[in-house]
Amino acid sequence: MKLSELDYRFLENYHELFALKDYLDMLEKQISSISEQERVRLRAKIKEQENDLDEADLLVIQNKFDILVDELLPRFFRGPFIVTLWSVIESSIVDVANYIQKQKNKSLSMKDIRGKNFLNQANKYFEHVIDFNLFNDKDVANRLEMLRILRNVIAHCNGRLDSIKNKKDLTKIEQWSKENIGITLFLQIGLFYRKIF
Repeated sequence: MKLSELDYRFLENYHELFALKDYLDMLEKQISSISEQERVRLRAKIKEQENDLDEADLLVIQNKFDILVDELLPRFFRGPFIVTLWSVIESSIVDVANYIQKQKNKSLSMKDIRGKNFLNQANKYFEHVIDFNLFNDKDVANRLEMLRILRNVIAHCNGRLDSIKNKKDLTKIEQWSKENIGITLFLQIGLFYRKIF
């Protein structure tokens, strides 16, 4: 195959997704590294103050450490990743829709279609306007819906469960947390997610 025969459509989308995979791997290593650094710092703090600390003080320090390392750091590191991943997927779907619209010479664009949310809008456009099945795999559709909901909770509620206005979304998140797929709920802190996608 000649270089001139290669298809470069959507190359940017591919590179973005590929880079996100590498970024996620680095992110997970960074979370582990920072957690270990915090463990070392905690041990040093306890050793430095061991004569002044009673059992209750140690419990408070350990509790603060556990919340930081087990809940806050992962949440604050992974949240922006989820938002970015959704942005890349959404822009990729729009790019494909625009390309097919031009190829099929359709007058309606995706932005001309209304939907309950972006995925609903995209699915309607692909199915009814450009006659193309957006989701061949039900599992992919379900994962994208999960990602959409998690992204919204992170972007609009900072992952705080008590701030979620759509109770159906809250119910779905609570169900996902019970399915042991990488979503954990902390009642005081909010949403915690790990390697869902």
